[in-house]
Amino acid sequence: MLLGGNTVKRDWDTIRKILMDVEENGRAEYEAYPRDQEGNRLDEGELGEFLHTQMLEEAGFLKATFYSNASCTVWGLTWEGYDILDSIRNDSVWENVKAKLASNEIASVPLEIMKGLAVSYLKQNLGL
Repeated sequence: MLLGGNTVKRDWDTIRKILMDVEENGRAEYEAYPRDQEGNRLDEGELGEFLHTQMLEEAGFLKATFYSNASCTVWGLTWEGYDILDSIRNDSVWENVKAKLASNEIASVPLEIMKGLAVSYLKQNLGL
């Protein structure tokens, strides 16, 4: 169940950002409702990232610990996490995939389609 019944539509740009951040930094921390030093609630800028982190952990793409205060620490990517990241890492490939989806007015696709498109563009770039 996502935090407090909140739902979020899968956003592949957010997913890619999280996977890349975790790989680059070795770990990442997210708070659903960040607060300043006085405890005042800040904007919900990280809520989407937090909810996507929950989805990625549930899907087996990353290793994370979730805490009762609506925060989490991501400890790393799984084999599957690296696999999907490797297919969408390249900026040129990523932009081609997004353009292909936009040209067909497709807002959301399953993982298999996204990864398949990315792998197809990677193969083209490699001359395979």
